Amino acid sequence: MRRAFAGGEMTERKSEHIDLIDLLGALANANRLKILSLIIDGELCVSAINAHVDLSEAALSHRLAKLRKLRLIESRRQGTTIYYPCRSQKVRSVFRTLDEICSGLIFGAAISPGT
Repeated sequence: MRRAFAGGEMTERKSEHIDLIDLLGALANANRLKILSLIIDGELCVSAINAHVDLSEAALSHRLAKLRKLRLIESRRQGTTIYYPCRSQKVRSVFRTLDEICSGLIFGAAISPGT
């Protein structure tokens, strides 16, 4: 383990810990975990996500806003439709590790875009 004595290095490590706490907090919520598993390998629009989660539109919007605020997902508008991709390499790495640990339960439950 690296010891951090310099102020800048300590601040950087604290920031990394906060990022980790935010990521794990997002994954600790079943609905946010499901949303991330749906869009981990491709973007989906709100209606496609909503078809696979048991949430009202308002609740889904709240969960998506939380994930955007944490910079775990992005959004893009095409006409009147908003698409949500997950471009975070940290999220992908964590999902792949969890998928290995859980013997395919995460990616096995995810849907492919267009299905």
